Amino acid sequence: MNRKLTYIHKQKGTILVISLLILVVLTIIGVSSMGSSSLQERMAGNFRDRQIAFQAAEMTLAYAEDYARNNIISTSVFNDTNGLYSQYNGPTSQNAFTTSWWTGTNSKVMPTTIDEVRTQPRFTIEYRGDTGEEEGTSVNLGGYGDTSTGGQISNFRVTVYATGLSDNTVVILQSNYGKRLN
Repeated sequence: MNRKLTYIHKQKGTILVISLLILVVLTIIGVSSMGSSSLQERMAGNFRDRQIAFQAAEMTLAYAEDYARNNIISTSVFNDTNGLYSQYNGPTSQNAFTTSWWTGTNSKVMPTTIDEVRTQPRFTIEYRGDTGEEEGTSVNLGGYGDTSTGGQISNFRVTVYATGLSDNTVVILQSNYGKRLN
């Protein structure tokens, strides 16, 4: 019995120090993996938000092109208000890359409500001039989608502004659209 007491008194606590060091290393690994996981979660959320904004912009771009196809019958409607701009006076020349520009009567609001976006998408159509009959063949390849022949093609630039779940996520798309006006 005397021998056991001597052995207990000779311990210096080395196991305790080693255990505490291992515990500190495991804590550091756990905290860093939580930070990495949190970063990945934020990146996935941002990617989702960007995809929502892009899909809203694509939907609005299709609507705006359809609007030009069905509602524009003359270039006289392009009076620099309500989202319809005269030649070279559209959103690109008006600093449309600022959020404040896309308010009021500067643009048209997408009439179909998109639930997942913070602000409903908006669009503008800018008249860009006419292409002559001889030049028009290069605009409409092989007459695709057009049964009429000859005549001038009026060119338009469609610009769309859309947000995602947050107003900080912005997508601006542009397309060029040509149409023969009667």
